[in-house]
Amino acid sequence: MSGEDPRWTRSRAVLIQAVTALVDAGETPTITDVVQRAGVSRPTFYQHFGDLPTALSNAALDRIEAQFADVVVPAGMEVDLDFSRKTITALLAHLAEHSVFYRAVLADSSARRFTASVVEFVANRILTVSPLWLNPDEDTTTVTNDRVTVLAAGLVWLITQWLKRIDDGAESTSKMADRLVALMDFFGSATDKPSRDGAASPVTNLSARDSSSARGDQKA
Repeated sequence: MSGEDPRWTRSRAVLIQAVTALVDAGETPTITDVVQRAGVSRPTFYQHFGDLPTALSNAALDRIEAQFADVVVPAGMEVDLDFSRKTITALLAHLAEHSVFYRAVLADSSARRFTASVVEFVANRILTVSPLWLNPDEDTTTVTNDRVTVLAAGLVWLITQWLKRIDDGAESTSKMADRLVALMDFFGSATDKPSRDGAASPVTNLSARDSSSARGDQKA
């Protein structure tokens, strides 16, 4: 069944809502719990998700994407580190507010799958709307994409560790946002480092445009 079919879209949405609501409430739901709350059949569940961890991972990723979808860059405004700090602070506040949900996801067998999807999503945002922006009309080199992936993975790892400690003396959202923005600034302002023969080394400024050579399914 096509994802463009309104019935397919509606049934997936109610299943995602059911998973989210149950985990938000601190429950560890079964597929039976989910389909009963969603008001659909088990076969319908399996049309969308192979198992409960997949449903939970999808619910979490949808929630993260929705949080970023609410971030609108005003026309003509240049995205800078201050704008990113506000965006990151809002994201951390969202994670803190729904910490029961996200910590359950991180403790589930779907954690690795969810984390990998978030890293990919964040990397795509860095390449498109962050202060490390590259011209979207140009192809980026594999090296550039690798650097951005490393940065995205580092940001996601720091955030998940912060979230796990949120009830045990973790930094405030504002202080954590400052840490993350400082990391982004470091990656974005790193200068070219000369090699022994005087030529620029492969460690280049992420905010510079790479020469054209030659990613994302799914906006920091």
